[in-house]
Amino acid sequence: QNSGDKAPLYLPNAFPGSTLTPGSSRSSTVSGQCHCVGNTRNKRNVSPSKYFKKCSGSVIDQIKENPPLFTKAELAPTFHCGPTGRVHGCPHYARSCKLRHPSSGRLYTCRLCCEQERENPLSEEDSNLDRYSVTEIYCMKCNTLQPVSNSCINPACESQGSAFAKYHCKICNLYDDE
Repeated sequence: QNSGDKAPLYLPNAFPGSTLTPGSSRSSTVSGQCHCVGNTRNKRNVSPSKYFKKCSGSVIDQIKENPPLFTKAELAPTFHCGPTGRVHGCPHYARSCKLRHPSSGRLYTCRLCCEQERENPLSEEDSNLDRYSVTEIYCMKCNTLQPVSNSCINPACESQGSAFAKYHCKICNLYDDE
């Protein structure tokens, strides 16, 4: 809620409709993710709805036991404000997937979002996100973690097999709609 003349802040990674007022208790945010002590959004205790993994060769199986855990903030959809309005993505790219960091396992919408997060003194230390080394992506439409591809492999996804973005490079894992 607004107080006085303070304008609300738009948080691209927050849940839809979330705003913060400057000077409020959650004023230290980067990429819309709050890093307050004791915030349950930052505990790695939430699994994706579904988890598909490449097991042997090109066989992809759904894994039901011991899926990786993420924070609520990592699993929350992020948005890009483009010429056609608000779509999945981030300030840098329009896309409906997130990249799973090859070494830390965290989810980032893009490598530049990872860089911004690394600049935050309150965030956990992480290395650069090397797109060439990414092996898993997360569909923001159906909450499915899966091997890298140009479209969601979950048959129940609302995207119904449409691409994560208009452009996808399978070598460097770049996804972009613009």
